[in-house]
Amino acid sequence: MDRLVRRRRKLGRHRRKPLLRTRQSPARPRQTNHPDPRQHHRRPRLPQVAVGAEEFAIRSDLLSKFYGRDITIRAGVRFPRNFRPGRKYPVVYEVPGFGGDHASAARPSRNPQARELEENAFHIVLDPSSPTGHSLFLDSDNNGPRGKALTEELIPALEAKFPLVTTKQGRLLRGHSSGGWSTLWLATEYPEVFGACWSSSPDPVDFRQFELVDIYARDNHYTENGAETASARMGGNEPTMSVRQENTMEDVLSPGLTSAQQWTSWQACWGRRAENGGIRPLYDVVTGKLDKDEAESYRRFDITDRLRKDPKRFVPLFRNNVRLIVGTRDDYYLEKAVELLAADLEKLDPKGEIPGGGYIKFVPMTTHSTVFGSAEIRGIPKEMTDYLAKAGLMGK
Repeated sequence: MDRLVRRRRKLGRHRRKPLLRTRQSPARPRQTNHPDPRQHHRRPRLPQVAVGAEEFAIRSDLLSKFYGRDITIRAGVRFPRNFRPGRKYPVVYEVPGFGGDHASAARPSRNPQARELEENAFHIVLDPSSPTGHSLFLDSDNNGPRGKALTEELIPALEAKFPLVTTKQGRLLRGHSSGGWSTLWLATEYPEVFGACWSSSPDPVDFRQFELVDIYARDNHYTENGAETASARMGGNEPTMSVRQENTMEDVLSPGLTSAQQWTSWQACWGRRAENGGIRPLYDVVTGKLDKDEAESYRRFDITDRLRKDPKRFVPLFRNNVRLIVGTRDDYYLEKAVELLAADLEKLDPKGEIPGGGYIKFVPMTTHSTVFGSAEIRGIPKEMTDYLAKAGLMGK
């Protein structure tokens, strides 16, 4: 079993893998976080010999109160190349994908276009892990006030220790997959804290396309018109796994939404608490029958639904602060939800009358992983340096 749930730490490329392998179901990267929060917050992470990087950790009063025990929150801090004491630096906050943590701060970028950015900004990798999986950095009924802990405790503590610019223009966000969803949430929920985000291949941004399921309209999470719903198409081709298969395997691994795998993690983040104190299921794990009342409660975290309901607030944020990239053949159908987001944004602002540097880009024929080789992704560091230059934060 350890072999099947082993940790993979390539930043931002973490997605789930089946607990069983067949010729029809090649591995999809997935990690199990330890369900015991005491163990979860005890483990050391950042290599002790990482040149130019260090681990930063503080006790979170907010999360400690929520859990009723001491909870530590962490980040991996990579200093700028040729660091100059006395200079204030902007920072790129990176949120790893599912299964990732802050240890990746020990590895510098291999993208040659990132050189100028690395000389002029700190790179801080946040630890998104929680006892239930990936926290997504939102204030959750099951995971506690993760967004508040980040913005009100961790970032102020980082800025007190390191020479960081303390304006929102000096705080940028970058993330892929679950990290991509996290950065979209942080950019639109805390626009007074962060200047802009660069998100790629995010987890579902519209729950009418929860991968391929419309949780508001369908009665069953596993089937539609008698056909099983796919959850993965490795390489963007024919389906290799179904939603039922993945959920069944998670339940076998650890019943009662305790596996800390992907579907459990989503329900912990976006769902409510059950009467027994556990995670309230969105659907029956055996039959797939959807809980319609629970589905409606997910709207509070449905990024596109929030846009439709409050365009005055969110349209300017998307036009100015959000850069979003996704492949058109994402392995987990994540482009489908982004298509709905882009369509609604166009309806609300058809002429692009609100100026800004925001965009939504679809990269043809690329998957959840191959999108990393695209010019759009590789050009992100240059876009960040241009943004910082416009804000007067380069070379100061």
